[in-house]
Amino acid sequence: MGIFTSKLVGQDCGLIEDKITANSPYPCETDPRWKSCGKVTKLYVYPVKSCCGISVHNAIVEKHGLRHGSIMDRQFLVVDHNQKFVTARQYSKLVLIKVKIEGKSVILEAPNMDSIAVCIPQNNEGTQIETTVRKIIMLF
Repeated sequence: MGIFTSKLVGQDCGLIEDKITANSPYPCETDPRWKSCGKVTKLYVYPVKSCCGISVHNAIVEKHGLRHGSIMDRQFLVVDHNQKFVTARQYSKLVLIKVKIEGKSVILEAPNMDSIAVCIPQNNEGTQIETTVRKIIMLF
């Protein structure tokens, strides 16, 4: 089953049952096989895996997830000192970290801690770090 998603909060969305159509990159919104399944009432993008999401009014569905402006859903992740990525499965308090995007920086705020600002790499600049999850290369 493929998912038809809304670009605006409050718009109708539905499911499509045809697997071939569902797996195509961008199914047409007017496809007669769509079936209504509800309304989107809240929409969140999670720029940093396992951290708090950011409420948004619209997002575009891309091949690897939602995009809001220049930020992709789960575009960033936390790595430890061994360049191994970590999630809330190992460190449950990651879910308490609030994320803000300000200009070209990601701001991370955790309870009772100083904020951390991380510059968002532009045009593949930065240091490449190969992490152990699915051989993802991250830029810092």
